[in-house]
Amino acid sequence: MMKKLLALRWVLGTVLALAVGLSAVPAIMASSGNATITVYARGGALGQRVTVQWGDPLGGWHQVDGWTGTLDNITPQGVPFKSWTVGSGNYGQGPFRWVIYNPDGVTIWAIGPSFTLPTIDGTNYGQPLDQQVAAPAVPVAPVTAPSSPAAPASTAPLLLAHTFTYGFGCSGACGDSKITALIGGLPSSIWITVQWQDGVGVWRTVDGWQGTASSVDNNGVLFQQWDVSPELFGRGPFRWVLYSFQGGSIVGISPNFTMPATSHLNLFMSMAPYTQP
Repeated sequence: MMKKLLALRWVLGTVLALAVGLSAVPAIMASSGNATITVYARGGALGQRVTVQWGDPLGGWHQVDGWTGTLDNITPQGVPFKSWTVGSGNYGQGPFRWVIYNPDGVTIWAIGPSFTLPTIDGTNYGQPLDQQVAAPAVPVAPVTAPSSPAAPASTAPLLLAHTFTYGFGCSGACGDSKITALIGGLPSSIWITVQWQDGVGVWRTVDGWQGTASSVDNNGVLFQQWDVSPELFGRGPFRWVLYSFQGGSIVGISPNFTMPATSHLNLFMSMAPYTQP
């Protein structure tokens, strides 16, 4: 039955969920309980563009879906500010940071220190920011492959990996989840695939879940993402397998993982090659 469900879904063709790397970050999901995050732009002006970015474990920063807008409120003291609601399903997640742009909407006015989302209903995390005279045009941290004493013994090179799951919002009738790969330390030409293990232990590449990275961020972190339909929820084991090129040799294999258990979840796996000390 598992093979039939997979075959049906994959014959129909699981398409790419997103086309650009900035969509790699999760949208903030709504819930009955909520808190607030607020940035106060001391010396800023109403109408300046402001966003919240999320930091992945490989050092890249990505704009959060739904948390981009302008400074649209002002305090009694004349300080422009922007607030967004945080659903309880996202409490305690991080790191995030505020980015405020100059009136041109492109260059940076200020970048805030990283923070985690509130954990208590009704609270507000407020962060005051002043203009940074020499703010970088592209505020990103350098990415280096994490180190390890030695790669584990294996017939193929294993990848140093970290998994984390975020909820995401959805408008209209949709019930899928997503799996996302963030890959550092490898060229953009690598061939990215997902494999599943059949009942006799053989790993098989999933039709439709293979290709080159759909985008590459300013740090060189590769991004790939696919939709997961409800009939695959909770199924496993699966794994990411990276090749030097389509039909080339294997350059890395991720740890095994299980598909998200319910809808509106995005299972991220950040990966990088092991490096020798």
